[in-house]
Amino acid sequence: MANKILASAIWVNNDLMLLQHDEGEYHLPGIEVQDDETNEMALTEFFRKKGWAIAVGGLRYLVEEIKNDSKILHLTFEISVMKQGSLDEDLTLKLLSEIDDLNVQPVVLFGKLLADLQSSKSSGCVTLVSW
Repeated sequence: MANKILASAIWVNNDLMLLQHDEGEYHLPGIEVQDDETNEMALTEFFRKKGWAIAVGGLRYLVEEIKNDSKILHLTFEISVMKQGSLDEDLTLKLLSEIDDLNVQPVVLFGKLLADLQSSKSSGCVTLVSW
């Protein structure tokens, strides 16, 4: 079974959430973590290449996703934005009220994330499993 680790970021500004658009799906912006880097290094570099300056905060969600013959570990961190870079065709801001109408992945993460945002919950790390 092939394994990979994805580090992604949560950033909500007013009622807008930063999302990454890729091949008809939306997900939290992030990148696959390589063997020679930390989660924080991977996220910081991903955003730096897009002109953003961020600080990686605490781990909020851990999703273990099993698809076909691979296991994907999604590590989702809160970020603080010191400098907002440009938005483009793959990095966009969407209204929280629009997210239910988008093809978001992994679905289990967005369901929990949106529920937490509505209830203003923001403590600790939540582990979710999807297959």
